[in-house]
Parts: sequence; C-alpha cells; structure tokens
Amino acid sequence: KNKQKLRIVTTNFDQHFSTLIEQQEDKIEIYSAPALPLGDDFTGLVYLHGSTKQDAKKLVLTDMDFGKAYLASGWATRFLQGMFSAYTVIFIGYSLNDPLVRYLSKGLILHPIIKPKCFAFCCEDDEQEKWKDLKIRTITYPLREGKLSHVALPEAINSWVDLNNKSILESDNKIKSIVSGLPNVEIYLDDYIEKQVLKSPKLVQAFIKYATRLEWFYWTADKDEFKILFTLSTSIKKESEYIAYWIAGKIFDNADDIISIIKKNNMTLNPILWNEIADKLAATAIMKNTQLDIIYNTWIEILLRTYIPGCQIYWLMEIGEKCSNSRIVIQLFEFFTRPCVDFIQNIFTEQFPASHKMISDVSLLNGKNEYYFLRNIWEKSINSNIADLYPRLVMLLPNRLTEIYYISRDIGGIDIGMRREIIEQSRGDSIYATDFDAIIDATRDLIDWIIVNKGPLAVELLNQWICSEVPILKRIAIYGMCKVQCINNDEKVQWVLENELLHYRGIKHELFKLLGISYSLASP
Repeated sequence: KNKQKLRIVTTNFDQHFSTLIEQQEDKIEIYSAPALPLGDDFTGLVYLHGSTKQDAKKLVLTDMDFGKAYLASGWATRFLQGMFSAYTVIFIGYSLNDPLVRYLSKGLILHPIIKPKCFAFCCEDDEQEKWKDLKIRTITYPLREGKLSHVALPEAINSWVDLNNKSILESDNKIKSIVSGLPNVEIYLDDYIEKQVLKSPKLVQAFIKYATRLEWFYWTADKDEFKILFTLSTSIKKESEYIAYWIAGKIFDNADDIISIIKKNNMTLNPILWNEIADKLAATAIMKNTQLDIIYNTWIEILLRTYIPGCQIYWLMEIGEKCSNSRIVIQLFEFFTRPCVDFIQNIFTEQFPASHKMISDVSLLNGKNEYYFLRNIWEKSINSNIADLYPRLVMLLPNRLTEIYYISRDIGGIDIGMRREIIEQSRGDSIYATDFDAIIDATRDLIDWIIVNKGPLAVELLNQWICSEVPILKRIAIYGMCKVQCINNDEKVQWVLENELLHYRGIKHELFKLLGISYSLASP
C-alpha cells in the first residue's frame, strides 16, 4: 500500500517490474548490480543479477559470474546478508533448482548468526520438505490447466495478503478486548498476552496502544521484554523497542513507578529506553515552578546519571537548546564539559615512523567540537541568569579547567592554555574554536560579572587563581586584575611581583597588558 516502502529483489533481467514502476506517480528507486544499496536499509527495486538495460558484461549468467558475485567479490552475498538480517523475505517464482537458491543453501540461509525469516510460494507437490530443510516456510497453491500452469499463483498471493490483514485485525480486536479489563482475571488470557502478543512486534503495538490501565504496566514490568530495558543488554528485540516507547509515554504520569524500577536495577537504563525517554523530554514544553517541572528536572538528572556510550546525546543537546530553565541548562553544561581522555590519529607517522600511530589527548565528554552549542546555552540561559547561578559557577568553572589541565598533563597532552591566544576575545568566529574555549569564555564572563557586582569576592578569586598550577587560570586571574577597581595601580604592580609573574612563561599577553596600564600610573 505504501509505495515508498516497496522492496522487490529480482534475479530476472527483463524490464517488466521497472516498466510498471516508471508508470507510478511516486518516485521509486531502481538499482542494478553490481551497484546495489545496503541490504539492511533500502526501498525500491533491485536487479540483483543486473538488467537488460546494462552492458552484458555486468550480468550474472555463468558459473564464473555467480562465483564472482557470491564468492570472489561477494557483493551479492553482502547485500543478501543485510537483507535477510533485517527483513522478512518471500520467494515467488523460484524452485530448488534455481542457481540463487543453490548458492543461498550453501550457507547464507543456514548462517549460524543470521536467522532469516523466509517464506516461499510453491506448488502443492513441489518439494515442500526440501524447502523446509532450508528453514523456509512454504505457502502452497494448486497447479491448474496442466503441469506447467501457475495461474493460481496471483490468486494465492492476494488471498495470503487478505488473510494476513484479516488476522492482524482480529488480533487487534482481541487484544483490545483483553486489556480493557484487568490482568490476572483469566489465566489463559494472560498467557496469550505474555506468550504471543509480547513476542510479536506487530501484536505488541496493539498492546501498547490499548493497555492504558496502570495495572497492565505493573503486570508487564515482570516480563522479560520489559525487564531487559533496565539492563545493558545489546540484544534488544523489536517488541522491546515498542515497549520502551510505551514506557517513555508514561514518564510524567507514572514517574514514581518507573523511577522505582530504575532504582531496583542499580540505576541502569538500556540505551534504547534512554533514547526514548530523552526524545520524550526534548519534545515536551514544561512551565517553570510547577509539579511537572520538578518531575522534568528529575528525569534530566536520571538521564545524566545513566548515560553510557550508545545513548543519543543529541537529545540532550536539543533539550539544552530549547530549555529556558537555567537550572536544567547548567546541569547540561556541567555534563557536556566533563573532561575525558581521547585518542586521535597521529598525522606525523610518515615523517617519524617510530612514533605512535595513535596519540592521547584530553577532550570533553561528547568527543566532538560543540563550542557553538555550549556557547549558545551559556549566553541564552546561564549568563543571563548569572546573578542567581554564580555561587554554583564559581565552583564549576575553575574546577573544570583544573581537571582538564591535570588530565592533559598526566597523558602528555597539550596544555589548553597554549591553544588560546588571548583571554578577552572569544573565538566564536574562528574555525579553531574548541570546546575548551567555551569553558574559558564562560570563566571570563563569570569573573567580569563578579568584578562589577561582588568586588571583594573577585579579589579573593583572583588571588586563588593566580596561585594555581593551572596556566589558563593564572591568565584569567591577570586578565581580571586589569579590570578590578578596588585595587590601586601600586597594589597591582606589587601583586605581580609577589606572585613572581615576570618570569612565568605563557602569560605574556595578559601580563604586558596589566603592566602597561598599572606600571605607568603607579607611584614613582
């Protein structure tokens, strides 16, 4: 029905399929071997062995051609492996003597890892048992008007489609009837839901659609398809993915129940469920200072605590971009600025063959350049509320710069202070802007505000930072001393001497600027 989801793979060379497709209004992709799409992610018509529109050299005709397509080059095998792993496959018009089926029977269909779900239309007396030996279920139809006539095949296909649709409708109505009541009323009905519905991706969609009563949530929480979402298993089936979507739809109405389950499972969320919850939060607008606001904040905390690789960090970025609640945004800023060790390709191995191919460096959690994202949420939601947030920021930002410095030093990385030319100018318009620049800019903005609004605190912080081992904090301290009004020029020069800054490397720009202002105006 949905032509955009049409998938046909043919080993014929003729143009019958493509002629019909070209007559359709909807654009449907057509592929010809060996230029095939990904087997596990395609729509359209695939000429697996080539088509008559191509050069004859590209057709798969001879044993040598088959060997190249399925063994030597293997492009046909790769396509089919992906297709069998991702989709239900129906053979129409094939016999066990067809070369394709022979090649498949030599290993692909009976692959120890790939477990394809296959059906085949065949005549009532056409080697059904041999098809079954290949783990292919048969759908039979009678021969008519002599041995060579297959006129019943189209009727069989249409009848099979009608039966399939009817079966789905009947199952849908049955599930709706059962879950409109309470669980544990009739054991055989519960067995039907547990042993058939929760094992079927199609049927479980009807279950989550109609199972709105809280009792069914509690009942499902004890089932394997539900419990696996609170583990780190990588073997999540489609039916559990639908249940994850169902759970995410209840994170506000049944927050206590779901959080209790997470707590019982050592604060573990499978990335599949984590992503669904994050998606739900990103799509939800919450008014500040409401009960839902508290629940929303709680879920953000849970996502940050349960994040592991495999979770789609994009959703947190979307929440950060949309959210106007500065306290949520500062949680996200804190999360995204966590430093970690990263490994990058050494581009100098050709010039220095003895050097390591991979070198370690420090990066932030996401491992990507998110300067503009960090700078945007800082400007939009944090800096504009700095009067309320500065006590937390005074702890966060210097600590982040200190962590980054020590991690970088311990692994032999480059000090971030050496990557920053001047403190007073942001690098947002530069292609060299990094995540670290966002933290440096934020620390600079923080001290700017404190100097203007909390003079004594500013002096205290500058004295702390200048004594730090961290070069970038020393530079920000000198930058801030240039602006402090409650300290006169004589005291500023004395401050430089007491902290032995004249011979300290890496602070030249800020030091010269401070002395350029203060030394000339100091007492003789």
